[in-house]
Amino acid sequence: TATYGDTDKKVEGTTDGNGAISYAVKEGSADYIDVDSSTGALTIKKVGTATVIVTAAETATYAQATKEVTVTISKANSTVTKAPEAKTLTYTGSAQALVNAGEATGGTMNYAVTTENTAPTDENLYTTSIPTANDAGTYYVWYKVKGDANHNDTVELNVKVLIDKADI
Repeated sequence: TATYGDTDKKVEGTTDGNGAISYAVKEGSADYIDVDSSTGALTIKKVGTATVIVTAAETATYAQATKEVTVTISKANSTVTKAPEAKTLTYTGSAQALVNAGEATGGTMNYAVTTENTAPTDENLYTTSIPTANDAGTYYVWYKVKGDANHNDTVELNVKVLIDKADI
């Protein structure tokens, strides 16, 4: 088993007869991994299942032996590298962006807004656009990373934003 982004994964082979061991990627698996033919070190390309062929060379004592090893590559976790930051806002009568954008790796930052400290239950409320609001009040900007093909989504978190009333 491996996770996308792993840099230290290796298929290991042993031989009692001191024959050389070689490694090859089975046909159809090259989209997912590369393997160093002499060390078995893997280069993970994407999530999925791949097969490595491990061959122990023939020696004076042992016949050549070949074994197929299945490597399952799972998604890595995406991360919020910079959380969105609440803006200091006062009512203007116009829509105002509630936060400064956050940043993510392994996917795309998505946002939703509520007026209660309860996460949206409808996935369609999350968009890549920074939420805006017009009226004075308290808002909760929910954010999470929607993972790409090789990364999982993060859990949603929120930042509280207040649009103060304007002075008369």
